[in-house]
Amino acid sequence: MNPEVLAVLLTRVSTEDQAEDGTGLTGQIEAGLAYISRRGYTLDTSIGYASEGLEYVPGVFQEDYTGKVVYRPAVNQLLDTFAKRPIKVIVVHRTSRLGRRGSVQEALESIFQQNGARVEYVTAQFDTGTPIGRAMRRMSGVFDELDYEQIIDQLKEGKVQRVKAGSIITTRPPYGYAVVKKRDEQGKKVTRLVIVEEEAEIVRMIYVWYVYGDEDGVPLSMHAIAKRLTEMHVSTRGDETPGIRRSFPKAMWSHSTVGHLLLNDVYAGRWYYG
Repeated sequence: MNPEVLAVLLTRVSTEDQAEDGTGLTGQIEAGLAYISRRGYTLDTSIGYASEGLEYVPGVFQEDYTGKVVYRPAVNQLLDTFAKRPIKVIVVHRTSRLGRRGSVQEALESIFQQNGARVEYVTAQFDTGTPIGRAMRRMSGVFDELDYEQIIDQLKEGKVQRVKAGSIITTRPPYGYAVVKKRDEQGKKVTRLVIVEEEAEIVRMIYVWYVYGDEDGVPLSMHAIAKRLTEMHVSTRGDETPGIRRSFPKAMWSHSTVGHLLLNDVYAGRWYYG
């Protein structure tokens, strides 16, 4: 046993990884804990981190985030702990969990090394003290990046096929609509837009004001419509949406928001993808 060697787990999953098998956080954590036990390290259970929606596990820094960038939520939290805890080993399930690009992997390994910690992988070991070992490590990063690009292509093609089957691809539905998932006549799952009547009334009112005019029959500009909606305290789509940083108070409309709504073809029954 090496009780003096403090170790933590760094785990990651993202939307892209759903197209790849064996990347679940539970599997990464179980394999990582078993690795720490085999190596005789001590898991530092006084620290840890979990992205919103993930279950916190002591000694584990886990995140639901893309692997294309170096500074991610769990990585930032881990870096903050180096000043407080003498972490010596960071256990990662495999190289692609550290980053999806070879340059990201190399940068993180270097940053951790500068803080006195080394990265060890559960599924592969690299002797970076030899030229062959360093070459193998770089090749692993190259294949991870190739794998990532293939996954992205698969996801894009999957979205195209879903659109052809009648699905809507969107992260945030337009104002006046909600996204629902249902089955079509053939029993296949499709994503559709359904009208939110309370918001739809506001949409109709905006178009009437802009095209035909207000109660006096005077067409309103986008600025005037935004001002009137704000004075009426009409909620915007972002008022209750979590995770959105607001630069304005709630129920404050802008002329750009009104303009985007007026120019959106979805209100004419047309939806475009790609």
